[in-house]
This record gives sequence, structure tokens and C-alpha cells, in this order.
Amino acid sequence: MIYFLHGDNDYLISQRTKELRQAFAQEHSPGAITTIDGTEVAPADLASQLTALSLFDPYRLVIVSAVTAQAGNWTMLETNLAHIPEQTTVILTDIKALSKVRNLTITRTMKELGRLGATVEKFDLAKSSYQLRPWLEAELKRHRLSVERGVTDKLLELTAGEENQQARLKLELDKLALLSGELTVQLVEQYVQPSPQTNAFAILEAGLAGDQAKVAQLLDRLIMAGEDSNRFLGLLASQALALAGVLTGAKVKLSPYQLNQTRQLAERLGDRQLPRRLGEVVEKLAQLDGKIKQSAPDEAWLYIRSTLSNI
Repeated sequence: MIYFLHGDNDYLISQRTKELRQAFAQEHSPGAITTIDGTEVAPADLASQLTALSLFDPYRLVIVSAVTAQAGNWTMLETNLAHIPEQTTVILTDIKALSKVRNLTITRTMKELGRLGATVEKFDLAKSSYQLRPWLEAELKRHRLSVERGVTDKLLELTAGEENQQARLKLELDKLALLSGELTVQLVEQYVQPSPQTNAFAILEAGLAGDQAKVAQLLDRLIMAGEDSNRFLGLLASQALALAGVLTGAKVKLSPYQLNQTRQLAERLGDRQLPRRLGEVVEKLAQLDGKIKQSAPDEAWLYIRSTLSNI
């Protein structure tokens, strides 16, 4: 049996690989499992590993990670897949960030996988909280966590904007599962560090609303977490520009998450002078960027505090 697991969601691909590996180990011998790093193995060696027969175990499992990291390996598979012994199960995984193969789905190797009846599974990143909510609720039950109302929303809020929000949520759930008692919104806020994008939105909103105490509190949390001042300033400027674009009707390139958050922020503030104020904010952030580039690391956050307290 041949499996090819690909897509944007590396976390789900690794989870599926783990499931298949555990199932094989339960039915056969764990010692009959071979793992191969596709970024390092040469095409000839990979072909040899896939088509080899074991003298000790009639059944083998070969897992090849990042199989498209070298174009030569992917091309080699076209002529060698058919020679894999029936007793050998093969799991090929594609790590998109490392892939050197263009137009993957129309390559000859992909067509050969189809001809041989291989199981091809695609795992995409969840693009919205609507897609993630059912999975998150199922994971909370799987971890046997008793949760109060609002916990799911808070977890989605704090991790929003991450490149792979699903993977981040899984890490946080594993951590929260170690706590005893009911999982509350307060505990989630205490133990789950907001994503940089979430922090930038919250601080921009607090600053525009004149809530200096909240700005100071959120900045303290960022500094204690070791956030990079330059990266934070870049995020803050991008959020301000996005908000200004939405308010003025300009065409801005935003992800669904950014667009939704920006619209909600604009509605909550509801200030007719907001477009003008945002223009001033962007100008102040540009001046702040110049100061930070010429300052020592320990001075950067002082400049940021001073600017955000006067927007």
C-alpha cells in the first residue's frame, strides 16, 4: 500500500503519519519500520530502500518525509513505484516549504500514483475560525477537559493570525490538559500567550480608545515574553494601514482573519475622526521606526511606550 500525504498543513500531515505508523506497529513489528529523510537521501538509495525485501520481517513500513525536497527523488519514483513489494507499505509526505517540484498534481509521478491506486490525501490549512471550531471542540473533548462558556472563543482569539493556527492550538491544548479542574477563560488568558497579530490589534485598539493602562499592561506582557521590538512595530504599522484602508474604502490585501478583525475594530471604535487619526498614527509610527533603528535594544520599548500613549 502506498500513501502520499501533501498540502499546506504540516501538522495534520504529521498527525496522519503518526496514526498510520501506530496502526502498522500494532499489527506488525515496530522493528520493521524504516524512516528516510527526503532532504538527504539520494535517488538511487531511495529506490533501493523502497524496493528492498527484508530477511527478517515479511512486512515493512517505509516512511519518506519531504519526498519532494529533491526533484530527482520525485522523478525517480515514477519508474520505481511499481516495483515496491506487496508486503511493503510506503508513506510519502510532502513538506511544501521544502518542495522543489512545481505543478505537483500534474507530474508523471502523481499520475503513476493514481494508476497504482495509491491513497492520496491532501491536508490544507484552516483559513478561518469557522473551520477550526468543530475540530477544536472535538479536541477539548478528547483531552477530557471540562470547559466553561467562552473558552473556545478565547482560544481562537488568542491564537488567531498564526501561520498554522491549528498546530499552535494543539500545543496549547496539550499544555492546558495538565491543569486540574474546569478550564476557564481566565486560565486560558493566564497560560496562552496571544499571537503577535492578536497583540498588535489589541494594543492598537486600546491606544486609539485612550486606554493607556491597558496599553501598558499589554506591552509589559510582550516584553516579558521576549517579543522583538522591530517585529512588533512592523505588525502594528501593518494593522494601522489595514484599518485605514478599510475605513477609506481603499483596496488592501488582507487575509480573511485580518479583514474580519479590522472591520470589527472599526465598528467598536466608531469614531468619525478615525481616518484622520489613523493617518497621524501611521506618521508617528514611521517616525518611531527611525528612532528605534538608531537606538539601543533596551531603549526601543521606551520609545514605543511613549508613542502609543499619545495616539
